[in-house]
Amino acid sequence: MATYLLTWNPKRFYWDDIGDMSDAVQNGSTVIDTWSCSKSKAIQINDRFFLIRLGVQPKGVVGSGIVMRGSYDGPHWEDERAEQGETCRFVDIKFDRLLDPLQDTILSRDLLRLPPFNKVHWDTQASGIRISDDVVAELELLWSSYSEVSKFTLPDEVSLEEEVFHEGALRQIVVNAFERNSAARQKCIEIHGTKCSICTIEFGLFYGDAVDGYIHVHHLKPLSEIGETYTVNPAEDLIPICPNCHAVIHSKKPPYTPEEVRAMISQR
Repeated sequence: MATYLLTWNPKRFYWDDIGDMSDAVQNGSTVIDTWSCSKSKAIQINDRFFLIRLGVQPKGVVGSGIVMRGSYDGPHWEDERAEQGETCRFVDIKFDRLLDPLQDTILSRDLLRLPPFNKVHWDTQASGIRISDDVVAELELLWSSYSEVSKFTLPDEVSLEEEVFHEGALRQIVVNAFERNSAARQKCIEIHGTKCSICTIEFGLFYGDAVDGYIHVHHLKPLSEIGETYTVNPAEDLIPICPNCHAVIHSKKPPYTPEEVRAMISQR
């Protein structure tokens, strides 16, 4: 297994939902994305990657994970260049750690100037360069201290087969993306509270202050029926439910309805 460096420059690509994606990763959901690897053809499935933010401060490593699909060719990620027929190589990646540089402390670019990290050309414009094995060993140790999961880690909330495509399918997020929208989620909780609307458990009352306020938010409309122009209504489309009830809902396709799960509980 080789390790590669992928790059992100906010001057060229505005990553508007990195906060939601970071929350999803830290909460234990599976987040798969598609990323440019420039012209690199060497990256294979199951290779390791690190993602570095460049161009603007704060600069540094923000993410890591595993390659789910090796390097392949596709239309350039910049629309104008794609329209001119230019192509680029991509990899599909699964994050195991993702930090929001505007909220979290990332692994600073300045620290990477020290040995042995200074062997790597971190400021490369060519995404997809390989990181030597001796540097990787030290990088993993350093990265672990910056990427400790600070939130709850729970099993995936939806199946890997349930996909939501954004931006012409260049981005694939295998989480309940609409449910993860931070503004809609918060509004749902303001309206409905943090008690599970199915089994009525309230984490703070059951487990204590350490988890007070923790709850999943479930979208009542199946994701397959949601189009690009869909606007979520937090009062009518979202409900708070606990992770157990959420897992039961998504245990079959199409998902169980909240009423069906309530009936299961009543029958017990």
